[in-house]
Parts: sequence; C-alpha cells; structure tokens
Amino acid sequence: MSDLFSPLEARDRHPVLAFFARRPVTVAVLLMATAVLGMIATNRMPVELLPAGVERKSLSVQVDYNSTGGSVSPLVVEREVTLVVEAEISTIPGIAELTSVSRSTESDFYIDFDSDRDMDEAYAEVWAAVERARLRLPDGVGRIQVRRSRSDTTSWPIAFVSFSWEDGTRDAYLKLEQDIQPHIESIEGVSNVSFWGGHRKFLAVDLDPEKTRAYGVNLSQLLQRLRGDNFRAPAGKVTVQDGDGDKLDKRRDVYLVADSRFHSIEEIENLPVRPGLRVSDVTRHGVANGEPHRGVYEAESVSTYVRVNRKRGATAMVFKNGDANTVEVGNNLEEGLDKLRADPVFEGFSVTVPFNQGDSIKESIANLLWTLLWGGVLAFFVMLLFLKSWRLSMMIALSIPLSMTMALGVMFFANETINLMVLMGFTLAAGMLLDNSIVVAENVFRRHGLGEEPLAAAVCGAGEVGLALILATSTTVIVFITVVFMLDDEMLAHYMGKIGLPVCLSLGFSILLAIGVIPLTIYRTGMLKHGRRQPLRRWFVARRRKLSRAWRGSGAGKVLAGAGIAVWECVAVFAGRNAEGLPDTPLMDLTARAYERVVRVILPWRYVISPLVMVLTVASIYWVYDAQTRTDSNQGNRDSIQLRMSFDDATDVIVRKHALRITDIEAGSAAEKGRFKVGDYVLRYNNRPVESLEDLRRLEKTVPQGVPVPIELARGSQIGSLDILGGPSGIDGAMMDTEPVRDAVWATYVLEVEDILLGTDTAAAKREKAIANGMKPELAKAMFGRTPEEAKEWFGIRDLSTSFNSGRANFWIYIDEDRVAESNEFYKRIIDAMPERAGVKVRGEFQGGSSATSEVSVRINGPETERLVQLAEEIMVRLGAVEGLEGLRIDADEGMDEVTVSVDRQRAAAFGVEPNMLTQVIGFQLSGTSLRDYQKGENLLPLRVRFAPPEDQRGNPHDPGLQDVAETRIATNTGGNVAAKAITSTSGAAKPGVGEIRRTDRKTSLRVVGTTSTEDLERIQSQVRQAMAGVQFPPGYNQELGGRFANFQGQFDSLWKSLVWAAVLVFLVMCFLFESILKPVCILIASVPGAILGGFGLLYVTSTPIDGITMLGLLVLVGVVVNNGIVLVDLINRLRNQGMDRRKALERGSSQRLRPIILTSLTTGFGLIPMAIGDAKFVGMPYYPMGRMVLGGILVSMVYTLVLVPLLYTILDDIGLAMKYWIGIVLGERAKGGGGEVAPAPASSD
Repeated sequence: MSDLFSPLEARDRHPVLAFFARRPVTVAVLLMATAVLGMIATNRMPVELLPAGVERKSLSVQVDYNSTGGSVSPLVVEREVTLVVEAEISTIPGIAELTSVSRSTESDFYIDFDSDRDMDEAYAEVWAAVERARLRLPDGVGRIQVRRSRSDTTSWPIAFVSFSWEDGTRDAYLKLEQDIQPHIESIEGVSNVSFWGGHRKFLAVDLDPEKTRAYGVNLSQLLQRLRGDNFRAPAGKVTVQDGDGDKLDKRRDVYLVADSRFHSIEEIENLPVRPGLRVSDVTRHGVANGEPHRGVYEAESVSTYVRVNRKRGATAMVFKNGDANTVEVGNNLEEGLDKLRADPVFEGFSVTVPFNQGDSIKESIANLLWTLLWGGVLAFFVMLLFLKSWRLSMMIALSIPLSMTMALGVMFFANETINLMVLMGFTLAAGMLLDNSIVVAENVFRRHGLGEEPLAAAVCGAGEVGLALILATSTTVIVFITVVFMLDDEMLAHYMGKIGLPVCLSLGFSILLAIGVIPLTIYRTGMLKHGRRQPLRRWFVARRRKLSRAWRGSGAGKVLAGAGIAVWECVAVFAGRNAEGLPDTPLMDLTARAYERVVRVILPWRYVISPLVMVLTVASIYWVYDAQTRTDSNQGNRDSIQLRMSFDDATDVIVRKHALRITDIEAGSAAEKGRFKVGDYVLRYNNRPVESLEDLRRLEKTVPQGVPVPIELARGSQIGSLDILGGPSGIDGAMMDTEPVRDAVWATYVLEVEDILLGTDTAAAKREKAIANGMKPELAKAMFGRTPEEAKEWFGIRDLSTSFNSGRANFWIYIDEDRVAESNEFYKRIIDAMPERAGVKVRGEFQGGSSATSEVSVRINGPETERLVQLAEEIMVRLGAVEGLEGLRIDADEGMDEVTVSVDRQRAAAFGVEPNMLTQVIGFQLSGTSLRDYQKGENLLPLRVRFAPPEDQRGNPHDPGLQDVAETRIATNTGGNVAAKAITSTSGAAKPGVGEIRRTDRKTSLRVVGTTSTEDLERIQSQVRQAMAGVQFPPGYNQELGGRFANFQGQFDSLWKSLVWAAVLVFLVMCFLFESILKPVCILIASVPGAILGGFGLLYVTSTPIDGITMLGLLVLVGVVVNNGIVLVDLINRLRNQGMDRRKALERGSSQRLRPIILTSLTTGFGLIPMAIGDAKFVGMPYYPMGRMVLGGILVSMVYTLVLVPLLYTILDDIGLAMKYWIGIVLGERAKGGGGEVAPAPASSD
C-alpha cells in the first residue's frame, strides 16, 4: 500500500509544492500576471502566412549579353559566356550543385551550397570568380548581378491584383504605370509593385530607308544628334542676390539646370539633320491611331498579351515590407483598391484580387481556431464524462488557454510570429495539455481516498508523479528537437521547429499548472472534504445499482438495462463526486476489475502471447503500409490550375469581319490540297473538312438555316463561324462571324478556350434556335458551349487570367474556394474540354498553396545536346504508357526558328564593308534603338528610333522578312552602299531554334516533364523506373528522377531516418528516468508498434494517402504514446519498491493506471477529431492526414500499452534477473534474491 503522510511530512518531502499550496494569493497573482502578459503579447505579435527565417544556401548570377542590339542564339551565349563563367565558379569549394541556363539574351547560374557553408563568404567568392571571368568575356556582356536566393515568405508576393479595361480606354497601361502603381505602393506596408502584361506606349521615329539613302544620311550622326538634343542635366551653381544688393544677407546660391528635352512631336520633326534637311524629311509619313503623322507618332509595344476574364488587362504582384503584418497589409490593400475603384479617373477599369495572402491567412487561421476550439470542447466533455465533476473538469480545461497564452508570451519575447505553423502546433497540442493535470488530479484523489489528509494528498499526489510527468513530456520535446536537427530538408525542418515550439512551450507550462496550480485549486476549493451524500444523490446511485442487477439477467431486460446504464453514465456528470471526492463510475470500476483479471490471466502466458502479438503487429503494419497509396505533400495543393499552350506556327494574321458571297461556286475553284475554300478560309464541320462543292451542298442540307458552321484556317486554328444564309434550293451567301479584329492566329485559339471555360451569353439562345430548327440537343450543346452560369458550375472557376504571345499562352485558373475538394474532377473536365487543333499543344498542372506544382520529371545528363534530345524523345515515348502521367514534354524552351546569315569575307572586303557594321545595320533594321525618354506632360514615354516597317504592294506594313533583310543597304568605306545580299548568303530553310541550354554540374542536361493529378505517386515512380530500364544510355550519359519524384523520395528517406533517431533519443530519456535499460525497451516495444499500426490503419480505413504530413504525425506519435507506458511502469516500480511482489504490483499498478491512461488517451484523441475529419486545409495543403495518423496511433497504442506493458515488463525483468545470475556465476558470485516470480526487483536492479 502507499505510504501516507501528514501535512508536515508532506511539506518536508515536497517543499516547493507545499509553498504553492500554502500561498494561494501568490500563485493566483503570478498566474494572472503571466496570463495578462501573454494576452498583451498575443495582440502585439505580427501575423503572417508562414514563418520566415530560412536562409537558403544558394546564390544566383545573371549575366546580360547583347552583342548586336538584338538577341543571339543560346549556343553563342553558351560558348562565349556560360562556359567562361562556369569554369571560374566551379573552382569555389562547398558547391552542392551548379546549374547554368543559356538563353538568347542572358546567361543565368544557380548555385546551391552545402548546408554548413557560410553564405557571406560564399557571396564574396562568387563575386571574385565573376570578376575573374569578366576579363575573358566578350564586349557584348552588360550588367552582371549576383543575388542571394531567398526562400522565406517575406520574398513572396502578398497579393496578385488583376486589372482589366474596356476596349477604347485611352492610355490604359500608362495609367497603370504612372497612376495606379504609385497609388498601390503608397499603401502602408507595401514595398513595391511589379506588373506584367499590358500595351506600353512609346514614341516612334520611323526612318524611311529610301529617303535616308537618297539624302546620304549618316545614321550614327543622326542618332547622336537625337540623343544629344534630348537631355536635362545640372550645369552648376551660381550666387544671386535679391533686391538692390546693399545687404549681404540677401545673397543665396542657386543651381542651374540645362533643359534641352523635346517638349512636342513637332520639335522632333523639325530637328535639323543638317542645313536644309529636317527629321521629317527622312521619315515615312502615314496614319496611326486614325490620325495622319509625319513619321513621329505614339505607338504601342506589345510583347505579351494579358487578358483578365476576357478583357484586355494586366496583373500586378504586390510585395510587402519585411517586418509588416501580412494581414494588416492585405486589409490596407483592399481599402486602397476600393478607393481606386471609386476614383472617376479610373473609370472603365475593373479590379479583381484572385489571391490575397492576408485573406488566406485569415481563412486558415479561422479554420485552425475552429479546429482548436472544437477539439478543446470535445476533450472537455470526455473528461467531464469520466470525472463526473463540472468544477474539476472546468479547472483542468483551463490548462488549455492558460498554457497557450503563456507560451505565446514567451514566443513574443523570442521575436516569433503568429503563423499557420504555430496554430498547427497549438491544435496538435490541445488534447495533450490536459493529460498532466488529469494524472495529477487522479493521483491526488486516489491518495485522499486512501485516508490521507487533504493538504498532504494535494502535495504528495502531485509530487509523487511530478518527475514521471516531466520526463514523459520531455519525450515529446525530444522528438521535435530530433526532427529539427536530423531532417535533410532544411525548409521542412524549419517548419517542424515552428510547429514544435508552441507544442513544447505549452506542454511545459501545462506541467507547471498540473503540479503547482491544480493540487492547490483542488485543496482550496474544498473538493477533498468529506461530506454526507444528499438525498437526491443517494436516490440516483440506488438507481444505478438496480440497473446493474437487471443487466446481470437475460433477454430484453438485459438490453434495456444496458441502455439505461449508458444513459446513467452520461447523466452522472450532474450528480458530482462522492464523499471521498471520487466519481461514481460503476462502469469504469467494472472495467478496471475486468482488466485486472485479464492481466492476472495472461501473465503466465507472456512468452506465448507477447511474441505472437508482435509478429501479427509487424505483419499487419507491413500489409497496411504496402496497401496504401504513397505520395508527397504536394498532392494537396489543388486551389489553382495552370494551363500552358504552345503553338507550332505563330505567323500573325489580321482577320476582319466581312461578308462572303458564294453563289455559283464551281468545284474547280477548290483551293490547293484538295480542300474547298471560301475566300481565304477552309470550311470544317464536325472536325471534317469540306473538300468539294457537293460536300458544301450536303452540309447546307444537314445544318438548319441560320446555324453557324465552324470555320478554320488551313493550319487548323478556328477563327469563327459561317452562317448559312440560303435555303434548301441552294446557297445564296454566307457571313463570316468573328471578333472585330484578331491580333494573331494563335490568339483565336486563346479566345476560343476563354469562351469554353467562362461560357458565352449567347450560348443558350443559339442552342434553343438550333434545337428548334431540328438539331439534336447534344450536338447543339457541343457546338455552342455553355452559358457563364453553366460553365462556372461545370468547371468551378472563380477567376481566369490569360497571358499569351506569338508562341505560347498561359491560363491561370483559380478554383472556387468552396469547391476546392472537387479540383481533381475540375482538372479532368478542363483538360477534356480543350479543343484539338493542329500544331497546338496543351498541358496543365496544379499550382497551389506554397507554390508547389504537380510536375514530375526525368533529367538526362550528357555532353551533347542533340543526343540528349534523341534520348529524351525515346524516354517520352516510353513514359507515355505510364497510366496517370499527363502532358509529357521535353523541357527545353522552343526558340524561334533560325536562319544563318553567313558573311563572304572576300566580297565584303572588296566592297569595303566591315562585318561588324553589317551586323549593326541589320540589327537596327530589325529592332531599332532606344534613346532617352520623351516627356509628355507629366508622363514619360520611351523614345525609339527605327526603320519604318516594310510595305507590301498595296502599301500595307508588315514585319521584316528575309527578303527585306537581303535588300538592306550597307554603307561602304568609299561612301557608297551595297545590298546585304551581295556580301552574304543564307542557310536556306529555317531550322528549329533552341530556346535555352541547361547544364547541371558542367554537363548539359535535359528534362522530360509531365504532370500527374493522381495521389499514388509511388506507383507512378515505380512504373517510370520500369519504363526507363530499357533505355540504353551511351557512355557519359545518365538519368535521374526529379520534380515531385525527387522530393517524394527525399522526404520519406529523411523522415524514416528521423523516426529512428527520435526513438533512440526517447529511449535514452526513459533510461534516465528509470535508471534502467530494459524498462525503456519494454515501453518502446509495447507502445510504438501499436501506434504505427493504429496510425496507418486509420489512414487505410479512411482511404487517406501516406505523405510527408502523415509521416510528421508519426514522428509526433513516438514522443506522445510512450507517456502512458512511462506513468504505468513508474507506478509499478514504486509499488515494488514499497515491498509489493512483482505480480501483485503489476496487477495493482495496471488497475490503478487504467483510468488515467484511458482518460488521457481519449481526451487527446477527441481533441484531434476536428483536425482529423473533413478536408480542412491551410495554404492549400490538407492537415487532416496528420490528425488521422495521430488519432489512430494514440487510440490503438493505448490498448497495446495496457496489454503488452505488463507482459513485456515481466519478460524483460526475467531477462534482467537471469543476466545478473549468470554474470554472478561468471564473476564467481551468486546473485542474491534472484529468479522467483515474487522476488522483489527494484527498477534500478536490471
């Protein structure tokens, strides 16, 4: 039996706890002070999306290269720049990976360093290497930049703001750049704003090549004159005096500024080139923007078109100051945009915010707070059901807010922030914060029930279990420390540390509350006083006895009695505890007695039951784990989709709305390739070409009158529709129905996709008309698409932003926030809805949350680019058979087609032409040159001088072609000029160009890239490896998996390694507690396998894939589930130390710890239920898998601990006694007291 102490003896044994018990006011003041301090600190802590503080061990170098005034081949950049710089950088020690990318205008280097590298030193060494390389770089090299790569959230944009405007809005981009951008940047907390898209205006000076040659104009002198006459610069300082000059104090200094800027277009037009010749005399006159000009006019520069919800627009990225509160900046941004919308100056503009990090934070915080709140509520009611006391339950439940508030106070002084990882930690810890208080309260009431005085019971009840609770809690701390230091992924380790910090701090404060405050409160509130039962309570307990007697019967009475007992247990919370302070829980008492009998029965069979259970457990873990789908954490990022499109042919074609008369068309008028053409357009119906007049007449009879028929260009890009205007007797005419002006052929495809995804207002009317004329409803819906409401419902799109140029298009599709759970289905519908067109390639991938993508890749390394392309094409064919891989492509940006212009040096020398001059003139012919900006009122316009675009025979301008380049006149040394074709030759047909050349660790590399929306990433990875097995790589070539494949493998390897180390450190902590090696082994073997089985089992039952988040939950389990085993073994050891034999100590200790073990496990588990159910997410990433892993592990581990700990305890104790016996024989001494079942064996005698 337990030793009972008087209050004086209790004070001597536990003086600190006795101090708390005797100083209630002091404790209350300290508690209130820390709580208030924590609340003040919480209100002052910054709020952000994700914690900052990760220093990425990488640098980037950008070398600009422009040798001719235009772009050059990436092959030239690689040869002249990349290899030179790469050779110097590669000499720097500590580089983990060096990647270089050669593009047409620059060379970029991405340098990843070892994790222990000092980045300040590395930065200096990279700069030194670049300066050494500069000495060997060509003259065309421009600015060189070395940047530190930042991976924390302060470098992310806090918002994307999309602007769109109606057609006809004047100076839209100018307003964006010079009015809207400064307005946004003036918002408090915003650091800068960057735009992409839009049509930027510039002032064009179009020189006429014929006039410049006729007048003998020297281009270099003309450009120098334009550059020299347009400036504003300080000219010095002078002293002036005011008034009559008699007083010296009226003298002051004034700065002089020389202003020679152009203030009007007329000034430029009238600028003298030489006496008698003005700029307007050598420019090409024409019409622009509906007004005539004399060669100097405002034009638009468009490199990339951006459309927002089917309107012309631009998108802005908004960045915040590093120390600003993200939520406050997001709110300030919304207020600033509201003011912008109300400003009449910006009439015609529409503003949408597809992404605001502040809103994401508020939504995620709200989700986590609700999860935390409901977890606490569920844990409270479970505790109330067991404790049967509102006062005690409320007292213990206060441990949650008090522990968290005090933890936040410490975090404030540690310069931490409130972010999603911190809230995740608090949510995870909510149920655990009750455990220590429950164990202490139960022990206090148990000692009081044995007859100990209230004060002594309060002090000794807490002191008896204090050390065990401290060390049990330290196992959880150890797990997070292990993760932070052992994970290979620095980012993941950092985030786990941020999750672990609130868990560890709040658990630490919960121990202080459990040991110092809970016993004091129990003692001071009179909960330990003896008293007589009230009559109502006596009647209530008597009903329970009757129900128990009825339950021992049979038949219907037994069923009703069982239901009555369940109701009694729930209602008993209002009856309170009995006179001894213990709850009336007959069901729990019955369970405890049954459990004690079970322990008594199975102990003799321990050598049979224990191995059998462990073998079955290991086999079950293997089976469940193997049956599960395994993926990486990116499978949860499903809140936005990006579609990428590439076009083989990007020739610009202008299409205008016009009528076509096709009466009396003869079959002989069909166009080339056997296709019948109407004007310049090929008719296609239902994806089949109309190749003859008979086909056209059959089409007219098939399609009802007035129904549009799709029209396509010869290469397959749909332009619009053809309305059949005639009747059954013949075709009288047709009307081409297109957009007013289509900028390019590829743009028509983009517009068609927009109509598909967003729907059209006329779809319903056209469908009804077609159906009324006899068309089948399915065909009508396929032809005319959906209305906006139908499209939104079908595709789940909230916002759509588009950017495109002559070769590529990108769609950013934002899924409706309330329907993200259906994003996989939306993705399939969107991909299936893409129209098939010759030369158009479409691929999609998820873009969400932490900017992770659904991209997977295979990287091939080798010395020759051409051989890499061949290998990549073979691999792409093989990977096409892998189910679940989509959008396969070779990840080498397709460059523009290339034609080589070779200079005949002998002929050039004969004509007196320098090759360098030839390059400069052709570059000016194609690109022009930029001068100082032109001041137009308060706005600045870029000033660009160029040759006017060449014209066709009808006088229509067009982009320069090869023939125009061949006719370019080059000045000679003798003062004459010669055509470029006289001294050059071309390579003939255009060859596909290379957009970029990528090298990794000084080897050229190429990637085969695809996307996947499936969750079973491990299966796809295995099938990819099988498909790759048949590829024959030449010497010097190799392959490796990248993208999500590499992240997946690295994450799991690192997490399993961390799991092993966490178990080792937890074992060492328990060795410290028990002063034993065998007892910790007993707890680990009993608790951890059960936790693993329970966690994986619940994932399997709920069809939840195993990913990095669930593995982090498993790591947490290792530190949590051993707590029950620790308090159980600690009690067994104490009972044996008091003289009780081993069997009796096991039976008594197991019975006494049954109630707190079940209660703490259930409160922790029920606290996790809100986290484990549903599909709650933060930052687009679901956190319910971690909740399910921990919930299943805790509940199953509870059963394993109660059953296996007594069995393994005796087995290992037998082993310890046997070891001492045989060691004694070896050393010549017999071990004393050995061997018997009832022989006392203190915990320290292993």
